[in-house]
Amino acid sequence: MKMTHEYYHIVFPEDANHMGTIFGGKLVSIMDLAVAQHTIILLKEGQSKCDDAVTVNFNNINFLIGPKVGDLLRVTSTLTKLGIKSMNFDMLVERVNDNRVVATGQTVFVARFLGMAHAHHLTMEN
Repeated sequence: MKMTHEYYHIVFPEDANHMGTIFGGKLVSIMDLAVAQHTIILLKEGQSKCDDAVTVNFNNINFLIGPKVGDLLRVTSTLTKLGIKSMNFDMLVERVNDNRVVATGQTVFVARFLGMAHAHHLTMEN
């Protein structure tokens, strides 16, 4: 099972405020997309019956620096815990050009089958 996953995003002008730094909401959206991608990979690799997963919680989002237009960001999601239907992740956002930490946080996703919460039957050992 893929415990960590990396997702990349270039900060474009439409992602930024009047100071040229990324909007906080846009950064959270990027973090959400990164973990969503990770959940799809986990469900496929684990041969789960579930066909998708949705965000149910964000915790402890900390914005440390403001990336600027043109910066390449790397979001690393790490699976930390599996419930019956849930998957918990730690998130780390770094600016690739200097490896500075941009943001951190945690999120919880719930697996679904045909639009309803469903047991994913994944294990940390897969």
